[in-house]
Amino acid sequence: MHTSLDLNTPEAVIAAVPYLIGYHPQAPNLVILGIRDGKVTVSGNLDLEPGMAALPIPAGFVDASLADTLLLIGFGPPELTEAIVTGVAQLMELLDVDVALALIVHDGRCFGLRGETPPEGVAVPPPDTAMTDDMPVFADRDAVDALFAPARGPAYDTALAAIDTFRSTVDAISHPADHSAFVTASLELLHQVTTDPQTLDTDQTARLTVALTFGEVRDAAMAAVDDDPAGATEDIWRHLVSHAPPELRTAPAVLAAYSAWRGGAGHIAAAALRVIEDQSPQDPTAQQLRRLIDLAAHPDTVAAYRPGQALTRTSTPPPHSDSQKGR
Repeated sequence: MHTSLDLNTPEAVIAAVPYLIGYHPQAPNLVILGIRDGKVTVSGNLDLEPGMAALPIPAGFVDASLADTLLLIGFGPPELTEAIVTGVAQLMELLDVDVALALIVHDGRCFGLRGETPPEGVAVPPPDTAMTDDMPVFADRDAVDALFAPARGPAYDTALAAIDTFRSTVDAISHPADHSAFVTASLELLHQVTTDPQTLDTDQTARLTVALTFGEVRDAAMAAVDDDPAGATEDIWRHLVSHAPPELRTAPAVLAAYSAWRGGAGHIAAAALRVIEDQSPQDPTAQQLRRLIDLAAHPDTVAAYRPGQALTRTSTPPPHSDSQKGR
């Protein structure tokens, strides 16, 4: 998808922010947009707190292969945002990264810190709803997190019961041939639902949730994501996350994150990883995805998943790649 955005004025930049990061930022917040060759190549945002001594700026924003110009927008009261935006701008320029805009948005007005607006600022325009069909946007980060909220009601209770029953059955497997047969059947089910994405029934939900605890099945699922550039399987992983008990959410959450990130939706990928940051903070693939998101690494620069190998950047993105949304 290559949607054109007008970023020629501060007002236009502010109007475009929600579509570039995936949701409306909630003050206090710093949004960073990276531009290269006239295109927004990376975007991200950071929550701000009073007294912050340093900001964890994603390394991708100082990577000339990804962005050679930055736009900085602080959302929140000037007594908090002005010093931070000014400090980040000065730091970036010390690193030879051009900062084209340094803005603050507060109380419905936008103020340029470098003369980009009149001293009294300019009114912040309403969101351009004409862009929403091609560039979906969430109300806030909580709305993104809600994509992975546990299901509720009888359907969830039924799924948990089925998962528990099937897990007991699998735990009782002792013969190698039976184990092999289970893995083979699981791979066949995985192939079925990923080549023809569909709403999973209770039995499929239980079988896949348990099967993804097996390395062979999880590796095959990661490969299925790489074979799905349109992101059609993302709904499958999201469904499994929302119907699994907490201890079994790691694999589908990682798959949902990987699928979303491969599709350029780093904000959704980050939300999927937040689901398991307490449950499975040491999961290797989750850690690698977090690092890639923090680096603002573009999906086109990372080779396909290979079992036992790290997800690492291998090249710069092609010139017409879509932008990668951040956290």
